[in-house]
Amino acid sequence: MPYELRIDDNLEMEKQNTSIEELNWQMVIAQLPSCWKEMAQAHKLFPRQFPSYMGTKITDIETPMRLVLHHAGTGASLKVTTAMAAAAGIVDISHVGLHKWMVKIGGYLADLCGHLAHDNARFSAAQWAGYEVVAVDATALTCPGAEGTTARVHYAIRLADLHPLELQVTDQRGGETYRRFEEVGHRKQICIGDRVMRDQISNNYK
Repeated sequence: MPYELRIDDNLEMEKQNTSIEELNWQMVIAQLPSCWKEMAQAHKLFPRQFPSYMGTKITDIETPMRLVLHHAGTGASLKVTTAMAAAAGIVDISHVGLHKWMVKIGGYLADLCGHLAHDNARFSAAQWAGYEVVAVDATALTCPGAEGTTARVHYAIRLADLHPLELQVTDQRGGETYRRFEEVGHRKQICIGDRVMRDQISNNYK
């Protein structure tokens, strides 16, 4: 009898965890622009109709985006991500199938980020006398078990649509410099890197 109670308790906990995960996902959806599904159609990620004989498992952008965001946000492997999706009843696909989705969903996610950040109008070339506004920066990475920086990712991003113009990965000795990028520094670009701004009134640095 106690063993049966423990099973019931575990099932109840699984139901609660599933409902919490679903609630969290609904909160993510609430932050998206109202046209987020139509944007997937514009990027031709789905045909207008799926033939019934194909037995297609994914017919909506919500499913692959949920898996891709989980993989990127938690750092879980492709196999773990697809296994968790199958266990939660979301979709049962292979890790290879998820990898194929990650290859083709990048443009859609970049467009979606642009809408979320409202950068399309703020940093459009028309607002900057025809100049393309580019942000340049780098971030440090540390491998598991290592102490300090083991690698550095250098990137240049066009702010109008958050499209990465160039990415480079170096070891910890790779310094930050504009000269690293071939796609940055053209005559019709405004490049923004690390900078210090001083407030003359309070004499504070930001």
